Amino acid sequence: MNESTLTQLRILVERVVRRVRASMSHKLKMREELLAHVSAVFEEEAARLDDEQAALERTAQRFGNPAELTGQLHASVPTNDFLQRLLEGMALRTDESMLRRAVRFAVVTFFVCAIYLLPAFFVQIRPTEWAVILAFQTTAFYFAFHSDLMRQALDLDGAKGRLWRRAAVIAASSSVLISGVTIGLGLTFSGDVRSNLTDVLPLLPAAVLTPVAFVVPVDCFAAELRSHREWMSLQIN
Repeated sequence: MNESTLTQLRILVERVVRRVRASMSHKLKMREELLAHVSAVFEEEAARLDDEQAALERTAQRFGNPAELTGQLHASVPTNDFLQRLLEGMALRTDESMLRRAVRFAVVTFFVCAIYLLPAFFVQIRPTEWAVILAFQTTAFYFAFHSDLMRQALDLDGAKGRLWRRAAVIAASSSVLISGVTIGLGLTFSGDVRSNLTDVLPLLPAAVLTPVAFVVPVDCFAAELRSHREWMSLQIN
């Protein structure tokens, strides 16, 4: 099977999978399984007909109606896939600016925390709890923005090469996140600088490990994201 034929088979699969509302990882699994299926059908038809073009046409006929297959695949998506799709949309979308994505992430965090802390505000009369919401918002914004910077530095597109020095700077700067947020919260509640600095010391090992939260997830998504973009680049019409 040559590259041109493989591309045609991939297009056949993509016409079905692209419109399925599912997470990136779930759709990649669908694509791999369907591509293996149509490749086997093509090989069977090519051996029987001894004509690649005729085999492709016959494979498409046996594959079925794309719209119907899309509906069947969509019905097979598990309910819990919604959460993964939501997180991917917040963390991996590249059709908007880093700042806009980070702000959206922080706004969602604000509403989630606000709902959770409503009893503290209005029932227990603890208005100072607003600082907890601000801390979570700051963490969410920081994580979203720096994850985007890390993704660019590690070059998930594979087009420019990885910028290890930039990735190291981003990772190092992220180590202040846990200690900085903790000090901020402590000062809000007590105002005692010396006491707060003492309380932060046990968190230093965790602060050193914070960069792992940026490097590992981003790097693990690299292969999946490249594959996803390759499929999305196919012209299916």
